[in-house]
Amino acid sequence: MLLYDRTFVAGSFAAAWRQRRAYYAMLAATWLVLVFLVSGGAGARGASAGFGLGVTWWTYLLKQAEALVLYLRLSLWPHPLVLDYGTAVVRNVSDVAGQGAFVLALLAATVWALWRRPLLGFVGAWFFLILAPSSSVVPLVTQTMAEHRMYLPLAALGALFAVLVYRWLGGRSSWLLAVCAVGCGAATVLRNHTYRDAVAIWADTVAHCPANPRAHNNLALALVHAGRASEAHDAYARAVALDPGYVSARYNWGVALLAAGRIAEAATQFEAAVRLAPSHADATLNLGNVLVRLGRPAEAIPQFERALALRPAADAHYNLAVALADAARPAEAGPHLEAALRLDANLPEAHYQLGRLAEQAGRWADAERDYGRVIGLVPEHLAAHRRLGLLLARDERLAPAAEHFRTVIRLVPADADAHANLGNVLLLAGQPREAIAQYEQALRLRPADPRTRENLRLAREALR
Repeated sequence: MLLYDRTFVAGSFAAAWRQRRAYYAMLAATWLVLVFLVSGGAGARGASAGFGLGVTWWTYLLKQAEALVLYLRLSLWPHPLVLDYGTAVVRNVSDVAGQGAFVLALLAATVWALWRRPLLGFVGAWFFLILAPSSSVVPLVTQTMAEHRMYLPLAALGALFAVLVYRWLGGRSSWLLAVCAVGCGAATVLRNHTYRDAVAIWADTVAHCPANPRAHNNLALALVHAGRASEAHDAYARAVALDPGYVSARYNWGVALLAAGRIAEAATQFEAAVRLAPSHADATLNLGNVLVRLGRPAEAIPQFERALALRPAADAHYNLAVALADAARPAEAGPHLEAALRLDANLPEAHYQLGRLAEQAGRWADAERDYGRVIGLVPEHLAAHRRLGLLLARDERLAPAAEHFRTVIRLVPADADAHANLGNVLLLAGQPREAIAQYEQALRLRPADPRTRENLRLAREALR
């Protein structure tokens, strides 16, 4: 602002300061907030920008030499454009010696022009000063190079181009500038087509920046969300190969493998994610889940306990309870199920597991209550209908028991146990003819069941 005032309004820095010193003092005061944020006093933009975040100012500065030359080239010919260049930095001066010399020459020319040719100097300063916060010595660790940082500085180059064309062609420049505008508009339409969906834009990014592990990870996520999970595994594998310490890629790949039923492979990825990031609550929780599914509940229990310590949540309490029950520690499982329900009262599986524990302990009324709550939340919960039907039959409440078995048969007509159990209830209720039909259906589904054959014989005798 001060430079604009000096160049186009006041005519000198002294005059600009004399006329508007209070205004500039207030603008400069806003930098105190910036200094506080960058120094790390308030989180530094979500812990993604600032010093002490794993990227040194020097390696970041070297990377910006490469970035600035790229931005200038793309200003002349915007292809290929890349959504995400990743987090790479440059560690050796020799790797960017040419770009660095070019940038330093432009800086020197800008300083000279500010003194001798203020209009041209303003354009150069416009470019460098707007880029300075993101493209100098303050590391932005999540993106060390990004084309969108050029949006505002590009206006300086566009204005310079328009002025130069006008000075060269005069009134005829309108035609050339119109052609340029139409061409840029067409290029924008073509580029926007790449943004038509997440898979397209990340596939384009991977094609132009194949060494970026984050691009491969995001492509894999997009493929999963698009229902193309089988294609996602190759992208995840590439992301991990490029960066073995990439926690997010390992965790996301583990989730995809778990969804695909590849449990052992999912365990490998979750183990790596937990090893790399011990405070990753979701990875710890999922590692426990896959260990349970691999039949290793004793190993899963410490993972669930760590997940609870990191982030108390209903699902962690529930999963720990299931692992404790599987490890023959039901007395410890109950309190965790109750804790899960305190956090989420609408958790049907927690009610179901409480019912199972109550049933195993001989607390039939408690079990009936919990199974009833499950059905209240999920009216077609097969296991709850089955267990509740058996409980009611045990208590000789035959009519409601029969209704639960009929519900199971309606949901799963090929359930031989449900047909046999319904036959038992009907026989006890004095309906042998109806019982025979259920027993015969059960035997069609499972011919080698001796108990059902015996019950069928009893039902036929009851008709005589």
